[in-house]
Amino acid sequence: MNYITIDIETTGLDITRDSPIQIAWEVRNEDYKLLEANSIYVKTSKELDVKIVTITGITDKILQAQGIPPQTAGNIYHSLLWSYFPVVLIGYNILNFDFPMLQNWLMRVIPGKFKHPPVMGVQDVMFTCCDYFKQKKWPKLVDAGQRLKIDFNPEDLHDAGADVNLTWKIFEKLYPKEGA
Repeated sequence: MNYITIDIETTGLDITRDSPIQIAWEVRNEDYKLLEANSIYVKTSKELDVKIVTITGITDKILQAQGIPPQTAGNIYHSLLWSYFPVVLIGYNILNFDFPMLQNWLMRVIPGKFKHPPVMGVQDVMFTCCDYFKQKKWPKLVDAGQRLKIDFNPEDLHDAGADVNLTWKIFEKLYPKEGA
């Protein structure tokens, strides 16, 4: 089984209409060995809201210069999951946001049938933290990292790559590899 930690930055919070503008991932095997890490920007026809630019630091100019077309990005995501099948997706608030956003987005950008790549499971680290911290309130990613005494720079967060890295470190702390 392989693990793909994934995070997205988006044009907004509507999982049915908004779109990813950055997708980042890290792939690890069953021994937690890093196999691949990458991040892509995705072009959008929608002008970015000033709130999104402020939170993520991603601008329309960055997307136009470094972004790839949505269909190309969708194919990359689709191929990623097939390349490392069987996979478990790992994310922070992935069940409420990232996964449904990606699924809805794929429906719009990938033509044809069977648009959803194979996923054997989805592990939401945010919910795992709720259980670990014995609380019902969902902790923010930064709070979970700090409470678990993980070394990271909070100013780097809201970059999908930094969020993926911290999410994995939290996962690894809560699910240490046996024999490590």
